[in-house]
Order: sequence, then structure tokens, then C-alpha cells
Amino acid sequence: MSKLIGYQDPNIIGGLVPILSQTITSGTASVSFDIPITYDAYSWRFYNIHPASTTYANGRLSFQVNATDGADFNDSLMMTTTWVQYHEEDAGSAVTTIYDSDDEANLANFQKIGSCVGTEADSGISGWLTMYGTNSGTFVKHFIAQTSGNTDNTAGGNDQVQHRFTAGYVNDTTIIDEINFKFVSDNIDSGIFSMYGVI
Repeated sequence: MSKLIGYQDPNIIGGLVPILSQTITSGTASVSFDIPITYDAYSWRFYNIHPASTTYANGRLSFQVNATDGADFNDSLMMTTTWVQYHEEDAGSAVTTIYDSDDEANLANFQKIGSCVGTEADSGISGWLTMYGTNSGTFVKHFIAQTSGNTDNTAGGNDQVQHRFTAGYVNDTTIIDEINFKFVSDNIDSGIFSMYGVI
């Protein structure tokens, strides 16, 4: 019997089945997972992800996928939307705002799902991403992500805690068989990435 996360009764639908966990302990360009066709949906959890050495705009966690007919994580188009709640460390601004500059309009870019985090002990990112219908050869693949991070606002202003919400769909009707996580322009220095099947 597979170990279920969040439910003690294996007969209850809606649990998470652990598949693979990757622990990063030094500079790594990106983290990839193969996606089997076993489940209709998959969820990834990431814990205390830190960049290696970054400037303000580069330490932003992002992802992209490969379909079975693609490679190099640059073929699958995405339609997305992003909004953020943040509170500055000095108790200054507390804002909810749409980040339309982070949205993808049917483009094959890596989608940003994280704040601008730095290398300090109080800066990093944790969160989750769930994608639905990855094993479908008929429909697009919807996804939802939430992350929490403490920004390293070296561009000026105050550091912030940010709760980021990202949703959308991969505009590809081919089966999705890989996913890749990376910072926009930096290595991943430490953290844990885990993959689960959703039942």
C-alpha cells in the first residue's frame, strides 16, 4: 500500500502519493522530474529554496514543461495569471496586487511562480504547484501554484514577505512527461523538491 499524505484511510479519494524527492545542497542549475501517466494530476512541493548568489530580479522560482513531442523546455505555450499579497518588514505597505507583467500570453517562456528571493537566512521560498490532466492527449493542462517567500529587495525599498498566487494552463493537448524548476537567472543552492501523484 502506498503511503498517503493527509489521509489515514487509503480508501478516501484525494490523497497524495509520494513519488520522488530531490534535496539540493549546492549550486544546481535546475531540478527536473519525469511525469509518468499513472495519475491524472501531480503536485510538487518545494521547501526552503535558496538561490546561490543573486540580484533582486534573478532569484525568482519558475517552471516549464515538456510534452512527449518536445524537448529543452521551450515548446509548450502557457496562458497564466498572477497576483500577490505582500507586507513590508518595517510594517509599511501591505498590498494585494495583480502582477500582469509576470503573466504569459500563449508564450513558451518559463512561468514565474516565486518572489525575488536572496541568499540571506531569512530569504527563501516554499510552496506548491499542482497540474491536472498531464496524461491527457486531448485537453490542455490546468495548473495552480502558491508560494510564500521573503524578498531580498536590493533594488531599493524594504524587504517583504510575499504570498504569490499563479494559475493558468499549458496550451498543449499532448501528454506532458517532464517538468523543470529553476531560478530566472541563478543556480539553486539549497532546498527540497518533492513530487506526488494526486488520487
